[in-house]
Amino acid sequence: MVGAGPLCLALGCTLPCAKLLLGLRMQLSPQMHLQPPSAAAATDLTAGTVLLAASSLSLSYDGERALFEDISFTIPKGAKLALVGENGVGKSSLLKVLRGIERPDVGGVELARGTRVTYVEQDPALPPEATADEFIYRSDAPALAALAEYRAAIAAAEALGDDDGAEAAAVASAVGRASARMDETEAWEVEDEMRRLCETLEVSHLLSRDALTLSGG
Repeated sequence: MVGAGPLCLALGCTLPCAKLLLGLRMQLSPQMHLQPPSAAAATDLTAGTVLLAASSLSLSYDGERALFEDISFTIPKGAKLALVGENGVGKSSLLKVLRGIERPDVGGVELARGTRVTYVEQDPALPPEATADEFIYRSDAPALAALAEYRAAIAAAEALGDDDGAEAAAVASAVGRASARMDETEAWEVEDEMRRLCETLEVSHLLSRDALTLSGG
């Protein structure tokens, strides 16, 4: 889903699609404009009507089997799209190239100024004994980063003992800074919305569980 802010790419949706690659069963939504590289794409990026422009992308597996070759497209502002295909045709690899996690063999990706790409990993790397709650709130988005800082500061405050007077001032200062960041990023509303969504999805009781013990679905 593409919005005015972050650019988020989703897999597995069933939208009407147009053939993207010759010889591969990977498809794209018609809103992902397939086109040869052009000066117009650069102009659209500057104007803000296009969020992302990919030019002549090629990537191979082990330097031999081509995952995709010489593909170019733009994603316009406001588009909602899906990338659909069978296992192994290169969907995840293409998304990683667009996110900048992998480098293509040839070609490049440009983003409009102010566009941030968010990539949800298929198999996320989790720290040992991380809870589902910690995973949900793990993000570099300003509001969620502020929320994580605030939750850590509150946890530190709650862990203080009666004899920790020397440390109490530092912890109180950390709570104050974290609260200020919550105000700046409007993270209080985010916390309420996250809690409401978890209750609606009936997963609140799972938040304290080890994330690695839960199904990815």
